[in-house]
Amino acid sequence: MVKLANTYTANAVMDFTINIHDKITINMVEFKDREHTVSVKHNIDVEDMAYVVWGVLTQPKFSYEEQKVNPYKADENGKYPVSKFSIRYDETKKNPWIITVENGIGDLIKRENGTIGYQNYERQRSVTLYLSQKEAVKIFYRAKSYVDHELETWIDNEIKEDKKKPNREDRGGRER
Repeated sequence: MVKLANTYTANAVMDFTINIHDKITINMVEFKDREHTVSVKHNIDVEDMAYVVWGVLTQPKFSYEEQKVNPYKADENGKYPVSKFSIRYDETKKNPWIITVENGIGDLIKRENGTIGYQNYERQRSVTLYLSQKEAVKIFYRAKSYVDHELETWIDNEIKEDKKKPNREDRGGRER
């Protein structure tokens, strides 16, 4: 994993890393005392992180939430891992950016339209960080550099692939 950015508060730390599946992993660890820590993580797609970065850097009072269930990894009781990520701005707080990652388990639901979800959710761990405007901008600006690079690379690859496809004139003006 490659670390993109990190920040910390008096009792917790958060970092963004890239995992092997081209997702950004948000890791958060809260230090309750010397013997007890709480560790959580959430994987977010590059495109979704681009939206979060845009919101934090440009939109006053921005908020975002997402929830994911991993349909490939059931525990011994048939429960599936669920992760939740949220970020919101609360102007009444000294450190107004509130970032929460929560991990738990739930029952997998397969819907008729082919999508998946969960029910009977049980929270296991949760960590919340309160960041100042300056700290939020710093960490999300660092993430922005990676996100911009990944999206530009994806666009460049799409353009290259599109240029490889024959157009109508290359085929003598006839559809095949």
